[in-house]
Amino acid sequence: MNKYVNTSGRLSVMLLAAFALQPTETIAKDFNTSCPQGATCDYTNAVATWQYAMHCEGGARLNVLTAKYGTSTASRSCLEYVSSLCSGKSSCLLTFSNASCGGDPAPGASKFGSATVSCGSTTSTPNPTPTNPPPSTSGLTAQMFANPTLSGSPAVTKAVSQVNFALGSGSPDPAIPADNFSMRVTGSFVANETGAHVFYLTLNDGARMTFNGEQVINQWSDGYARTRQFSRNLEAGKSYPLTIEYYERGGTSELKLAYSTTTVSRTIVPAARFSATVDSPPTTPNPDPVPTTPPTGQITLKGNKIYDKAGARIIARGPEITMADRGTLAVIDEMANAGANAMRVLLTLDAINGMTPAIFDEFLAKASSRRMLVWVSLYTWDENRNHVIGDALGGGNFYNLQAPSGTGTCSHATPAPCYLAVWQRPWLKNLINKYRANVIVDAAQEYIGRAAADTEAGQREWAEAAKVNLRFFRSQGYTNPLEFMTSFQGRDLYAIVKYGPEIRALDTVKVDGDAQTMFGWQAYWGTSNRYYNEWQGRLFYGSGAVLETARAFHDIVTQQSFPIQIGLDNYPGDTNLEYRQLIDQAAIDSLSWLWWDYRNGGVDCPVSGSQCRDYVVRSPNGFAGAKPLSP
Repeated sequence: MNKYVNTSGRLSVMLLAAFALQPTETIAKDFNTSCPQGATCDYTNAVATWQYAMHCEGGARLNVLTAKYGTSTASRSCLEYVSSLCSGKSSCLLTFSNASCGGDPAPGASKFGSATVSCGSTTSTPNPTPTNPPPSTSGLTAQMFANPTLSGSPAVTKAVSQVNFALGSGSPDPAIPADNFSMRVTGSFVANETGAHVFYLTLNDGARMTFNGEQVINQWSDGYARTRQFSRNLEAGKSYPLTIEYYERGGTSELKLAYSTTTVSRTIVPAARFSATVDSPPTTPNPDPVPTTPPTGQITLKGNKIYDKAGARIIARGPEITMADRGTLAVIDEMANAGANAMRVLLTLDAINGMTPAIFDEFLAKASSRRMLVWVSLYTWDENRNHVIGDALGGGNFYNLQAPSGTGTCSHATPAPCYLAVWQRPWLKNLINKYRANVIVDAAQEYIGRAAADTEAGQREWAEAAKVNLRFFRSQGYTNPLEFMTSFQGRDLYAIVKYGPEIRALDTVKVDGDAQTMFGWQAYWGTSNRYYNEWQGRLFYGSGAVLETARAFHDIVTQQSFPIQIGLDNYPGDTNLEYRQLIDQAAIDSLSWLWWDYRNGGVDCPVSGSQCRDYVVRSPNGFAGAKPLSP
């Protein structure tokens, strides 16, 4: 379907003949000056492009393992790049351009790296496959249908070693049409290590997947090539039944299942990890599962949804506010009367504001009585008084607090440990536990790190900090759901998708096997220069792609195996006039969002004024359409 493509205009090489490639060929070259054997290269504008013609029975791929763009002042690493596979074709063009990995830092800059070019199985011409051999006794069984609805008897049933179909405009079998077909793959995954496993299903057009009896992916709709992922903690030696159902409507066709663990980098799941023997048959999943045994009186997370203490699903809509004086108590009634069922509150710590645990308690009691969900954060602002915390809240200079052991150093440059020093205070622990029926803990506010936030190093730094915070909160006895605001002051959705499963795998608090960890994403992407849309588009889909914010809601946020709370606003340089489209899309996809911020008796809309305020508060897709928590 509609794929993103590199629009640089630099891929203009024509190959004249195919060549026989060994099953694996490793290349280590200067991308800019030396053309790998068997390839035709173009170095226009200091951009290296390799193209191979290949002939492989099981398909061919090019993995760029490492690529560094270096000058005297800067360098960056390239993420793994995997080309389309082309199975059984006598002349398959396989292309890699270093522009696909983030572009050229400067004309003439050197580009060093290594890559692996490999055939899926052998270089020989494939033999015809019998149309209906008996199902496999090991590995996977694929049932293929000459219709897009899995209807009737399969036209073909055969054993497959992997879920690794990249057919282009072709067909998976001569008995199956190139368009309007469907397929069901069944078997089981056999873990060979204990711990977190992340699975990645790439699909074009639609697919859905159950794993160990639970529906983990449901993208049953036409679309371009996209990847959905989920994570599970597995036990070595145990088999986990799986079923993947897929259909192709028209255009190009692709279905791949990859995985990664703490010891295995992301790769297509090898044949050795599959078996037709399962421990127990899969069960029909509940499309909107409700926790069966939630902790008594606590907000819980199940899949990518949030539930209240009675097991009713919450779709949160409300503002973000600062609790800095007792007058804020009246705001709760204003918001609830407008229909809001949620809010993020920043508890102000500064001594000059005179806040006490009793006032914060009064605030949460009021929110609870109005049946609201509350994300609780901490806040300090009084630089003139050196950020001194009120005595009733434990005192101390915020940026000179003693950080909890193993969490780093508390300072202006690294404030995360400073917040943790306050979170370990007994008054705050008691407060959060008392109102656990209404509270999600903001366990990582807008993260500030040392590495550049828009780099892979910055994303990894955020992920490691989130792990530290997660361990801290659980060690302190917090059982509430924890939310981790993503990197780049909350803007980096890709970091959530990439590292979210890895972070959640460390959570020791679970409900029906689901980690009680979620993430926050500030969808403030509506800048005039389209920086965030282009940056995130490139990360998700490759060079030249632009990711529209509303599309990110539908195609990315909804497909994760954990909840993502969205932040919206109407500030110049942020979401601006895009806010209405995003609110409507969030309603379509049943996503939770919070508005920044609430002041002077209403939501703050600096750009669009009353028109914006009316839509946020009074429209059915805004606060007015929210449903309060169960009594």
